[in-house]
Amino acid sequence: MLRTIKIGPRAAILFGVFGIITLLLGIFSIYQLDKLHTSGAELGQERMPRITLTGNLRVDFLSARLTGLSYVLAENAQSKQAIQQQTMLHVSNAFQKLNELQEITRDPNAQKNLQELASNLQDFETTLGLFFRVVDRGIVADINRLRSERFNPVGNAVIASLAEFVNYQNQAAAQTIAESEAINSSSYRDWE
Repeated sequence: MLRTIKIGPRAAILFGVFGIITLLLGIFSIYQLDKLHTSGAELGQERMPRITLTGNLRVDFLSARLTGLSYVLAENAQSKQAIQQQTMLHVSNAFQKLNELQEITRDPNAQKNLQELASNLQDFETTLGLFFRVVDRGIVADINRLRSERFNPVGNAVIASLAEFVNYQNQAAAQTIAESEAINSSSYRDWE
C-alpha cells in the first residue's frame, strides 16, 4: 500500500508515525521521572530526617541514662542538682525529638513503634525520678535493687523500642530503594 502512495504523502505518514512514537516515549519518560522524583522526595524529606532524628534521640537517651547513673557518684547537693538538671535536659531533648518523629511519620506501623517508644521513655523518666529519690536516701541495697529491677530493664526497653523503629525504617528505606531501582531498570529495558 505504501508503494502506491507518492513520496510526499509517504514521508508525511512516516514523520507522523515517528512523531506519535516520540510523543508516547516522552509521556512514558515523564511518568517514570515523576515516579523517581516521588521516591527521591520520600527518601530526602521523610526517611533521612527520621534517621537523623532517631540517631539524635538515641544519643539523648543514652546521655540521660549515663548522666542519671552518675548521680550516685555526686559528692554534694549542688553536684546532684546539676546532674539531675542535665539528665532531665537530655530526657526533654529526647521527648522533643520523639515528637518531631511522630509529626513526620505517616506510616501506621511506624506510628505504633513510636507510641511504644513514647510509653517506654515516659516510664524511664518516672524511673529516673524514683532513682534520684532512692539515691538521696543513701541506702546502697535499695539503689542496687532499683537499678537492677527497674532502671536497667526500663532503659533496655527504650533501647529495644528504638532498635525496632530503626529496623522498620531500614526495611522501608530498602523497599523505597528497590522500587527506585525497579523503575530505573524498567526505564532502561523500555529503551532497548
